[in-house]
Amino acid sequence: MTDVEEIPTTLLDHLRLARGSSDIAEGLNAAQLKSAYDLQRGPFRKRPYFVSHSGIARTQDASNRAEEWLARRLCQQGELHLPDGNLLQLIDYQFPLKAERSDAGIGKIDLIGICDGAFGLVELKVGRSNESPVIALIELLAYAAVVRDNLEAISSEAMAKGRCTHALATTRNFIVAPLQFWAKWTVGRRASRWAQFCDIQRELSRHVMIDCLVLHPDPAQASETERFECHRVDLSSEASHFT
Repeated sequence: MTDVEEIPTTLLDHLRLARGSSDIAEGLNAAQLKSAYDLQRGPFRKRPYFVSHSGIARTQDASNRAEEWLARRLCQQGELHLPDGNLLQLIDYQFPLKAERSDAGIGKIDLIGICDGAFGLVELKVGRSNESPVIALIELLAYAAVVRDNLEAISSEAMAKGRCTHALATTRNFIVAPLQFWAKWTVGRRASRWAQFCDIQRELSRHVMIDCLVLHPDPAQASETERFECHRVDLSSEASHFT
């Protein structure tokens, strides 16, 4: 059976197949992803979640490390003020989820925090990224499913290490990127992908809270001392509006 013929059952299946085929990515809808989110279980990590960081790029020069650089920079800032008035307190970056080295498709959450009593997951994209926002959404949703199944352990470790003061019972999920990333998907041949993304995000948000935010200023142009803030991406129509 080829990948094209494979029937995906988990979000990690959807993520792998969508990355390998634009036709598969374009055929995805919210109902499929919600079903996969409900079906996914684990992996269940036994090792610590909060680990030391080493070897992280200190500049943006290497494109494959740009999101790590940005996650580190934001974590050093310590917080992000959200458009709804809440504060996302940033407590770690490159947060591991694998239970075993062999856990295929399980990466690290770019950035995590605490927001109004919830565990915040942040999927970061830099302006020059050409990865579809649909792929970013599936990746974030897959990580949210893993965290859902491990949240009691994560919460206990976070409290024990002084990262939070109370148990965390739910997640709040964010895709954060500069305007350059969002805007490129709203025009030309990519506009159909943008409409698909808007439809999926709106429908999924009835079940799993997903916020899409514009990061300002663009990290590629920000000074070393400049602080970042977020604005909401309005996904109410096929056209993009950034407020």
